[in-house]
Amino acid sequence: SQSRYVKMQLLIASALIGIVYIWLAPYLYQFIFPQYVNAIFASQLLAVGLIFQPKILVDSMLYVQGDTRLRYTVVIATQCMKVIAWVILIPLYGFIGAVIGTLIADMTSSLVFWWAYNKMR
Repeated sequence: SQSRYVKMQLLIASALIGIVYIWLAPYLYQFIFPQYVNAIFASQLLAVGLIFQPKILVDSMLYVQGDTRLRYTVVIATQCMKVIAWVILIPLYGFIGAVIGTLIADMTSSLVFWWAYNKMR
């Protein structure tokens, strides 16, 4: 279907943008943010989260269809996951723990939005 085609295009585009950013980040940081070269690895990890951005489509569909209860359930569940991940990982790993917690929350959010999308159909 056309919806699946659009989602696949967004996934591929997000992945390509993430890969290009991961490759260019060291050069960009040295040129634009030389005082923050220690943050290159963290920004590259966060770029992996671009793969999960097509979830925004499902969020928009929930909003347009007026299913606010399901939308709020998804948002609250994913934000709770982020807080739990941060509470556990930041004391253990500091700044990188926050980055990993954010990635875990993004993955969880994508899975929950996928579940919500299947529930809508």
